Amino acid sequence: LIVQMYGENWFHFLAESLPRLSYMLDFLRANPQTVILHNDRILRGREAFFTQLLGLDPKQKWNVLQSLNQAKGRTIFAERLFVPTASRCGTPPPKGIAVYQQLFKKNIPVLCKDEIKAVVHPVKVEQKKKLIVFQRRLKPRRMLLNHDQIKAAIQQEFSDSCTVVEFFGNETIQHAAALHHYADIVIGPHGAGLANIIWSQPTS
Repeated sequence: LIVQMYGENWFHFLAESLPRLSYMLDFLRANPQTVILHNDRILRGREAFFTQLLGLDPKQKWNVLQSLNQAKGRTIFAERLFVPTASRCGTPPPKGIAVYQQLFKKNIPVLCKDEIKAVVHPVKVEQKKKLIVFQRRLKPRRMLLNHDQIKAAIQQEFSDSCTVVEFFGNETIQHAAALHHYADIVIGPHGAGLANIIWSQPTS
């Protein structure tokens, strides 16, 4: 069970809920019939990607619970229930993040080949430049009012050594993982988009 408050939001799922599975990976690999109970909105349609990313059995089941409110008045039966240790809200568990970074380094190049070829390869291999990911928030809340001016200034100042690629937050999970994994610098406003630095390497 990795359902927790705000777990249906991108930051809290990716940086807090999902890393809780790091304590259970060996058990899950040995017992693929175990069902992972999680929040719905974030993982919908992405189960196969996360299953492969974490090195789990392709038959691994992810059971959906849309929110904590949905659990009220509902009975869920289990022979054994495991609840991996949770961290405080807004505080990703360091051990879980460290475990995942090793898995990401190994599996992202395999799972995101097309995205790497299309987005990363032209910058880092063909242009031989550093990759700057600049996150553009599409919603008015927490957006940078002078986003375009900042982008233009960065491009002008570092045109010889860096290329700026915008990230909008509506890309596929594979695109987000590949782009941030190979980014040298990530810039963005406060918000869930910055949770994608979980894909980034320690040298970024």
